[in-house]
Amino acid sequence: MHSRAEYPYIYFHSAPDIVFVYKIETNDYITISNMHQGGDWSTYKLCDSFEEFNHFEVEPIQGRGYFISMDDLHHVVQAINRYIQKYRDTAKDLHPYHLVSSESGAGALKYSLQSPKKVIGFPDFLAIGPLWKMNEARGHAARFEWLRENINYEDEDFELEEKVKNTLREIEDIPAEAPLYIWYSYNIEEQICLRYFLKLLNKKENDIILIHSNQQLHTSQLEPESLQAIFAENNDNAPLTFAERHFLQEEWNRLTESTEVLHLWKNNEITHVSENYYDRHLMKMLQKLHDDQEKKGFINAGWLLGNMVDELGDNINLFYLEYRLRYLIYSGQLALKGIPKSMRHYSVMLR
Repeated sequence: MHSRAEYPYIYFHSAPDIVFVYKIETNDYITISNMHQGGDWSTYKLCDSFEEFNHFEVEPIQGRGYFISMDDLHHVVQAINRYIQKYRDTAKDLHPYHLVSSESGAGALKYSLQSPKKVIGFPDFLAIGPLWKMNEARGHAARFEWLRENINYEDEDFELEEKVKNTLREIEDIPAEAPLYIWYSYNIEEQICLRYFLKLLNKKENDIILIHSNQQLHTSQLEPESLQAIFAENNDNAPLTFAERHFLQEEWNRLTESTEVLHLWKNNEITHVSENYYDRHLMKMLQKLHDDQEKKGFINAGWLLGNMVDELGDNINLFYLEYRLRYLIYSGQLALKGIPKSMRHYSVMLR
């Protein structure tokens, strides 16, 4: 699907003779879900060349709908975001920027910290899935392919990929001279993301200050008063030196050499473990739940996985556990009842 811009209008040529016109009305990047929720769209019949088409000179088509495949819609969204970025002006946005490893963490900081500010939360959970070659396009493609094939996030197709790409655009758009804060704690999610953020910022000369939020809890778990106090105590910390930035960037580069898909925080280090690391824990927990039954029967997957999180702690990723549970089913070690479209829709039992 070809596109061109007459800002704020984006033209899309859908073969053989249809033109979709989208009007950009915001500086915010969009995803497929935003498209489903609406937007200023109109449809026209193409009579002349696409390059010379002007929608102000013709009447839109009324009363007809047109099908667009998810792949085409994904390409449309990427094109719109490229045009938004091209015409976006962030040069004067010199308020503080806060980077944090999750969308929930971003929500907590947006609510807690005083304006003006800009908070960017990374939408992907980097503790699971391949990090191999993630400094390159092929590494991103391999990661999203693995996630689509194994992790059931129950999102729209391409939704996570688009959120990640939009976040990378937001970081790229950070203006020079804007104060930059990266929030982190001692857990695998925030430790990996800290290093990734610094790699993404390696060409920026902004001062970068680290805000250590907590020893045990995730940043997203802290109360507003705690986040406010932590920022007040640490916002005047010395910025990272070039050597400190380089050290953490090189640690990220080493992470991208691994082909493992499960990463843990052990002894204050990021470690890689085998894909089946939690399998025996799942089998033991299922046996424990069976022992609590009067008669051995099927156990809901959500109930099983919830008990796993309670036992192993909230650093474990629920969706990764569900992936391993499906593996145990498909490999014949567990019996299945129901359809595994989400963890609440099926139950399992030891064979």
